[in-house]
Amino acid sequence: MNLQSLLDLLRPHGQVVSAPSADPVIGGLAVDSREVTPGAVFFAYPGVSTDGHDFIAQAVARGAGAVVAERPVSTTVPVVLVKDARTVAELAAIAWYHEPMRHLRIVGVTGTNGKTTTTAMVRHLLSTGQDAGSIGTIGAYDGAGERVPSIAGQLTTPGPVDLQRTFRGMVDRGVKWVAMEASLHALDQHRLDRVPFAGAVFTNLTREHLDYHPSMEAYRAAKL
Repeated sequence: MNLQSLLDLLRPHGQVVSAPSADPVIGGLAVDSREVTPGAVFFAYPGVSTDGHDFIAQAVARGAGAVVAERPVSTTVPVVLVKDARTVAELAAIAWYHEPMRHLRIVGVTGTNGKTTTTAMVRHLLSTGQDAGSIGTIGAYDGAGERVPSIAGQLTTPGPVDLQRTFRGMVDRGVKWVAMEASLHALDQHRLDRVPFAGAVFTNLTREHLDYHPSMEAYRAAKL
């Protein structure tokens, strides 16, 4: 994939604000500057505690071939300005990993407590019929219980690029069903909006995360 091919993919979604004419070959995708490989596109967007825009120089120093950002930045590589870089990263990752979700049936598990245990139970129930994997706090596992290469586990629900990478790893290993934890942050930040869930499990709702949400009502709305 070249940069202009990525732009062609994004334009129908109304995300591109401005774009360069340069057309470098894309060598990978990254939302964490520490994971940048030579030629990768680095997607910069604000997070809960840090802002990816603050790490653009680090990403370029590690070999990023282009940057997707939400505000103008000064750097030596092509910069694409977009409305929502997190959404753009997800769209790019879906294409980069050849739409792995088309080959999976996915069950999401959310709630304040019990997500990890419930996800494991759902995976074992699903595995009685076909190969089933899981994604969550303890990592990503295929139908044989082997770890799938991923950084899953650092986040309860992986980021946009790693999630699609993990799904692709599942598909390549013959997995048909995936049980995955859907965290509060992933739901509230719309990181799972494009995941075609075949089913969902809601465990419970208790008084936690009120540092993130102003009320239990807001917390409940984010979970549902």
